[in-house]
Amino acid sequence: MRFNKSLIAAFLGFQPGGWMIFDGFHVLTTGKYYGPPEPGPWASLVSALGFHPFSLGPAFLILGFAWVVAATLLLLKPAVGRILSLCLAVVTLFYLPVGTLYAVCVIALLFRPETPAQD
Repeated sequence: MRFNKSLIAAFLGFQPGGWMIFDGFHVLTTGKYYGPPEPGPWASLVSALGFHPFSLGPAFLILGFAWVVAATLLLLKPAVGRILSLCLAVVTLFYLPVGTLYAVCVIALLFRPETPAQD
């Protein structure tokens, strides 16, 4: 069985993409993120950079849609999807803690060498 890293990476890319789209729309319509009143650990990092965490709804939408596009491209045009997915994974490393986990998995998977088919 051949290991299809593009398929697995695409699946992993749809996860943060879908969540970021949902949460981006949620913060834009309600003024808060879904879940606890205070956002996760990433909010401290964003605040330290001078941004208000609750004003990042549009950024979440853009990043979420970009993940969906990258995941789709991994299935349709793997070379292009790989480059876009790697770029998005680097940006998503700062989305602590869950986004970081997805990003590390995608980076590790896409840098994994191809395995030859075995009978």
